[in-house]
Amino acid sequence: MGFMQAQYKYKCHMWDEYQMSNVEYPCEEKSYRDEHGAWVLCDYRDSFLAYVKVDGRVTMNRPMKKVRA
Repeated sequence: MGFMQAQYKYKCHMWDEYQMSNVEYPCEEKSYRDEHGAWVLCDYRDSFLAYVKVDGRVTMNRPMKKVRA
């Protein structure tokens, strides 16, 4: 999934779950893919917006980082 598809999934999620159409757009330069191939969407201030998994599911929670023992 590319950035545009992840952005679309995020926008649809915000409408479907919260009926919000005027939401902050993610910044392509600040957003990135994690080690699982999912998108971590961030705004231009580098603030977290959403996590878009490879299968298209969107969560508003920041992914947990595993701590090595």
